[in-house]
Amino acid sequence: GLNFVITSAVLSATNLLGNLYQGHSSNKSIEVFIRDFFPVEYKNHTSVLGNFFRNSLVHTAYTPRGSGVSRNRSDIHLKVRLTPEGYAYIIDSDQLYEDFKKALSIYFERIRLDESLLENFESFYDDIERFIPNELKPHLIELPVPTPSISNATYYPYPQYFDIDKKE
Repeated sequence: GLNFVITSAVLSATNLLGNLYQGHSSNKSIEVFIRDFFPVEYKNHTSVLGNFFRNSLVHTAYTPRGSGVSRNRSDIHLKVRLTPEGYAYIIDSDQLYEDFKKALSIYFERIRLDESLLENFESFYDDIERFIPNELKPHLIELPVPTPSISNATYYPYPQYFDIDKKE
């Protein structure tokens, strides 16, 4: 049901946003972003989401033993339960996505209000821009609006003075 795909995409995007937020790459960027922008109930889960879930899903395509990812079960989201096999830790991919969208809105609102956050964003973006394929850049980089060429003008670009009466 795309549980792992949704969760790994959201956590990877959160990791990128954490780097943009800090202005540099960091092993703790996902934790910093979650702590500062996600709802308060995430604060105790930053390390688990960053190290436990994101790394496992991105690098092995599986969640660690004793954990799981659900869909449409926000009632068990971020819950730890003791089972006969040990502790089970569950996150709900749909709830994570909804909370991510809210965090993203809060982050971009803060960028609009805080010049230093914008500078961090631009600093890290400049660092990663060199990895963007040239064919994608026109879609990501705002191109200047062309201005009318002066060659189409019906007047001289600079005043030209002619002395009509002067004979040489």
